[in-house]
Amino acid sequence: MANRSDYNSIAKTIFILTGRIFCFRCNRPYCGGKYSTKKGSVFYYGDLGKRKEAADSLCDSGSVKKELLEDVVKKDIKYFLLNPDNIKKFIIEKSNKRLNNDFRAIEFENKKEKINRDIDRLLELYLDDDIDESIRNSSIADKLNEKKEELNIIENAIYSINNKEKIDRLREERINSLKRFLSNIKLGMLKFDDIDWKRLISFFIDRIEINCLGKINRTTKLDIYLHYNFNSLAIENIGKITQRFVNQGVSRRTKSVL
Repeated sequence: MANRSDYNSIAKTIFILTGRIFCFRCNRPYCGGKYSTKKGSVFYYGDLGKRKEAADSLCDSGSVKKELLEDVVKKDIKYFLLNPDNIKKFIIEKSNKRLNNDFRAIEFENKKEKINRDIDRLLELYLDDDIDESIRNSSIADKLNEKKEELNIIENAIYSINNKEKIDRLREERINSLKRFLSNIKLGMLKFDDIDWKRLISFFIDRIEINCLGKINRTTKLDIYLHYNFNSLAIENIGKITQRFVNQGVSRRTKSVL
């Protein structure tokens, strides 16, 4: 029979990454847990993809000690909090690299034209009464939605390129506001408790992915991918542009800690 004190200690323990952390390989959430040893209790994050009731095929990702994982994430966030200028450098470099090197306006226009042709063909199929209704309402409708989403992304890209100067100016204003906000936060950072850290992580990070091998007490590989939402904070209310396209979801990979 499980010890009630175990449940109480888990309930009182704050896992600051819960809701943001996922397995890099199986995409299942990592959740907090605890087990007891002769030396005391060990708190950890474990992959739900390893449980039969949560996944059809079991993932072989490893569990990670709570303090090890949380310390790495805190250290990376402090990189920005202690020097807010890093945010500006991070966002601008990502944005310029994506827009200037990877894409051209003419390429987007060609892609837009092709997607519109695909949508026209799919609409003809969708309206064709000779095609089974179940097929029209499932596969054809799904493909239509996918194409419409692609078209929206392309149109955002074209807008971004054609209005780059205006976007850069507005982004600069947002980044400066964000930097002032971070400067105020770092003054009280030494007094942060787990609740403060959880709120901060929820505010600045969209998603954390980990690629882990080994056991809780013997982690042999741990790569952590942090997907920051700095860009969405910096370009809030700027038209319909999304960080998903402009910066491909501003993210950074921490160095392997092992």
